[in-house]
Amino acid sequence: MNRSKKAIIAGAIAVGIGSGAVLFTPGGSNAAGNVVLASVDWVTSQINPMKTKMTALETKLASQQQEIDSLRAQINNNPPATPPTEGQLPSVVYTVNASAPIRSGASTNYKIIAAKPKGTALKVIDSVKLSTGVWYRVELSSTLKGWILATDITVNKPSTVAPTQVYIKINAIVRRGASTSYPAVDSIPAGKTVKYVGSFTNTKGETWYNVVTSSGVKGWMLSSLGEVR
Repeated sequence: MNRSKKAIIAGAIAVGIGSGAVLFTPGGSNAAGNVVLASVDWVTSQINPMKTKMTALETKLASQQQEIDSLRAQINNNPPATPPTEGQLPSVVYTVNASAPIRSGASTNYKIIAAKPKGTALKVIDSVKLSTGVWYRVELSSTLKGWILATDITVNKPSTVAPTQVYIKINAIVRRGASTSYPAVDSIPAGKTVKYVGSFTNTKGETWYNVVTSSGVKGWMLSSLGEVR
């Protein structure tokens, strides 16, 4: 056999091995059929888990899309708070958190001297920019001033009215100061309401409400005993 014929035969054998080896298996047509079926089963076993994973991913994506749509609706109904513009000193700001802390100094290391509910208006008298953020000095009264972080306030006047009452959920003891170490000055039964003045978080981390009872007694009660409204 000359070289050209040998080359043609060798090429044909190579093509057969590369593309149709499954079909030309020793042992006859039955053996070849078994190999083909085994190959189909293997491919199917690989595809089915992929289909399951794709279905799970599609379900997860649909759930996430629902969450995104819900968040968009909330943002449209309640636009995010606008903090004061850096370098500009607003005359009044409003708290954006349920209990916005006001501190004795422009740092979280200073003690909290008051905690105001969401929507409370605060008169601004100064500001300072530090590594922890922009702090605003606010006037709580003619004799008491403190500092609040810019992220806890907004220049937008809230549409909701600031709370004015505390609904008593559990029989409450009104004390002279914001701690159980102070003497009791009055008691209020559950189901009653008292006038809300403000909030304060003491060194123990307890939040107390400054209230005025129906008899005109002013004092402090634990926040866990009532609900600000």
